[in-house]
Amino acid sequence: MSSPAQHLRDYLVAQAISTDATTFHGGDTPPNPDELTVVRDTPGLVPQEFMGGADILEQFGIQVVVRATTNAAGVTRAWAAYEALRRITHTTISGVRYVSMVAITPPFSLGADEANITAGGSMGRKMWSVNFLGQRDR
Repeated sequence: MSSPAQHLRDYLVAQAISTDATTFHGGDTPPNPDELTVVRDTPGLVPQEFMGGADILEQFGIQVVVRATTNAAGVTRAWAAYEALRRITHTTISGVRYVSMVAITPPFSLGADEANITAGGSMGRKMWSVNFLGQRDR
């Protein structure tokens, strides 16, 4: 089964939170473009079994990292991703039923990355993150 990060990356693109060219899943944050969204798998909880193991739900973690050239753009996109993902309930995405997405944190600032440091010493790209715990069919 594909990673939740891949499915949710595609979901955010479909919801027009970000574009296909600026939305990535997994791995390190690429150096370009300046404006991007990365969706990563993070540790979740042990699978949940019901009715003697007949129904098993995978419990996974997701991190969404937004990078933008301004704080306003970054926080706006981070909150949009937060709102889009937390509305997922019994939703089929890429052929898999996602039961729920629970925000562990509201969007929060990660500060600035080391790229694009200006002559005055101010860093040009702002980073925001939001983390979720989700459930989907296995």
